[in-house]
Amino acid sequence: MRDVETTLAEMREFLPVASKDDEQRVRDLTERDIKRTLRDVRIPDVVIGRVLAQWPEFRADDEWVSLLASLVAWVDQCRGDVDVPIPIWDDLDDAGESGRIFYFYLFAICYDLACGFLSDGGCPSDVIDSTMTVVPRHVQIHERKRGSVGFEPGWWLLPILRGEMVQVGSLQFHRVNLGVGNLSPEPWYSIEESLERGVGFRRGDPRSGHGRAEAGIRARKHHRRARGQAAPQPRRLSGYGDGGGSRAAGRARASALTTPRPP
Repeated sequence: MRDVETTLAEMREFLPVASKDDEQRVRDLTERDIKRTLRDVRIPDVVIGRVLAQWPEFRADDEWVSLLASLVAWVDQCRGDVDVPIPIWDDLDDAGESGRIFYFYLFAICYDLACGFLSDGGCPSDVIDSTMTVVPRHVQIHERKRGSVGFEPGWWLLPILRGEMVQVGSLQFHRVNLGVGNLSPEPWYSIEESLERGVGFRRGDPRSGHGRAEAGIRARKHHRRARGQAAPQPRRLSGYGDGGGSRAAGRARASALTTPRPP
């Protein structure tokens, strides 16, 4: 794993510069908000206690607040546009307690808007619930792997909070446009064959593959490229639905959801 300072630098370079309003939105997050959100998705109380205990120190650190504000703004801007690449960053455990807890605060801030986006797109409430309650699983993975409170891997929250990955039963499905975006599989057939087979097989067609298989292969491919190793070809997976409408409609819904509400 690379030095955590390298990862932090990559995040700051990739993300938009946080505005004062973005930073204030982070600082306005209350312990009550954090507790309510994490309990909604069935995070154990002992974990919630650690997250709450770190919040005053995190909130007082301008560097952490600025980074979180930038990531929150980026997630909100991208929601509804599945073609925007998803960065696959290393986790921030080596940055100390605030690094380990970082993605809990991202989730707490983006949770309501992500749920609202899915609901507006016609996603059933039980699917929204099962989608958001995957968080404890990733908390358990972190605890078993590292023996501490955290979320593993942090970047996996990004497609969930952008509203393009959902949990149906025991499977996660990631909505993509074929061959577009860094976690989308390439078309499986030649241009001529794709045209013959029609919608669902051409570059740019909406697809929804098994999230862990599709995105996992893409993530491994990304890391193998960084190490100079060959990557396996994505498996052919069946899709479901058409992704809930156009990207323009998704952007419009995201814009509406991020409009500040009156106090």
